[in-house]
Amino acid sequence: MKKWIIVIIIIIVLFFLVGLDSILINNTINKPNFECENSADCIEEVYGSTYDNGITFSCATVRCLNKEWKPYNPIIKQVLGLSCAAPIAYCTCERNQCVVNKYPKSIEECDKINNINMKDNCLNMFSNNKEICKQISSSELRDECLSRFIEDIIMEDCEYFSDFVYIDWCKSLVTNDLSYCERNPIYNCYNSFAVYSKEPSICEKINGSHDRNSCYWDVAKITANISICELMISDSRINSCRRDVNEKLNKTS
Repeated sequence: MKKWIIVIIIIIVLFFLVGLDSILINNTINKPNFECENSADCIEEVYGSTYDNGITFSCATVRCLNKEWKPYNPIIKQVLGLSCAAPIAYCTCERNQCVVNKYPKSIEECDKINNINMKDNCLNMFSNNKEICKQISSSELRDECLSRFIEDIIMEDCEYFSDFVYIDWCKSLVTNDLSYCERNPIYNCYNSFAVYSKEPSICEKINGSHDRNSCYWDVAKITANISICELMISDSRINSCRRDVNEKLNKTS
């Protein structure tokens, strides 16, 4: 009798561990609602299984549902906070059914996406100026996006970065004032400042030989100055640095 109880308990645990609870509930008492009157009624949902009404991805499926329908998330996801990287697609209402339309191919199509995470990914992917980056709600993606346009950023734009470390990093480059890096002495700030100003001496302020070597390497590549490679302390990295600089010189010659 005890063995049967143990077997039943194991089956129940496995049932929840593999997420079968969400499949059961979302296909019985909480069936998905695909109905719509117009495209504004639909929202993109990232789901961990393949559905006929969705597009299959390596990690998840995106499907389009009525935005009022709330899916039941499996217990394992609720406990561990598991999630998949959101693919990018948008929904339209066709014959009163929410359907996956297609992948966005331009920044204009990002506005058709109702799922906030998916829209953020779309804006980051297609952004071609800092103003688009400012529209991103995710602080991590906004930082990544703004970093690509650092040469176009002015002092006021720095406040759009997520925390004081990134803000000081931004201000140091905008004002050409290294003191901002010294308030928060992190590798990224000194490295970026050295590359931006093309000044290898700033790399000396970086603690740790590995990060300092990387800084010299980055400045050597951006300036195409092979002598900067000699400032590194690892012979193998010096040789790799020389090779990178020589490749750049050969491409420009």
